[in-house]
Amino acid sequence: MANGTFTDKVIVVTGAGSGLGNALMHGALARGAHVVAVCRTVDNLRSSSEASHGDISRLTTLRCDLVVEADVDRVFDQIHGKFGRVDTLINNAGIGLFGPSESFALADAHRLFDVNFFAAIKCMQRAVPLMTARGGDIVNVISTAGKVVRRNEGIYAASKWALLAASEAMRMELDAHDIRILAYLPGGMVTKFWQTPSGRQHQPDTSSFMYPTEVADYLLTILDAPRSLYPQEILVRRGKKR
Repeated sequence: MANGTFTDKVIVVTGAGSGLGNALMHGALARGAHVVAVCRTVDNLRSSSEASHGDISRLTTLRCDLVVEADVDRVFDQIHGKFGRVDTLINNAGIGLFGPSESFALADAHRLFDVNFFAAIKCMQRAVPLMTARGGDIVNVISTAGKVVRRNEGIYAASKWALLAASEAMRMELDAHDIRILAYLPGGMVTKFWQTPSGRQHQPDTSSFMYPTEVADYLLTILDAPRSLYPQEILVRRGKKR
């Protein structure tokens, strides 16, 4: 349901094509926000959103390769031109590549940091000037890998730890502008994430994993809290299934 917190807010969601990003897009639309859905493939976003409870006229879909700086600049120029501001940026886009660190291809390591770290930094740098006049929220979706390192996940986790460190620094740097920085660290979810872009398989047992819709709803509930509360780092582990 739409409420006073989200109604007419401009919420930018990266990685909105599937999984958590797609659930966040639907959830924010249902709450009355103007949602800018950013992903590499936008063809199916609008048709899928018609089945949601949100107002489809509030959805803007923008195709973007986040590792290309010119693409990111173009997207935020379009957002500025259409809305003049950003109220919430949710840096959700990310990839997973896994393997032993001693044999991990440097090209794959660069790819991880390009998508999981540098793209988020670039989006924050473009969003902040669109927030300073009235404040805003930046959510960096990091995953529990930002806190816990597992075998064959060292390089992937490093990209997440880097974003967590940047989040903590920017929290202090932007406090005077009333821009809140929230690090959101959810555990495993039932998504396409486990089929990696390179075709390598890293397949845990997902039977007890969380669903993107519930993880998205929890984040939006947190953002719905009064601004007198400042959620800074939220670690979400899967509980018992009901």
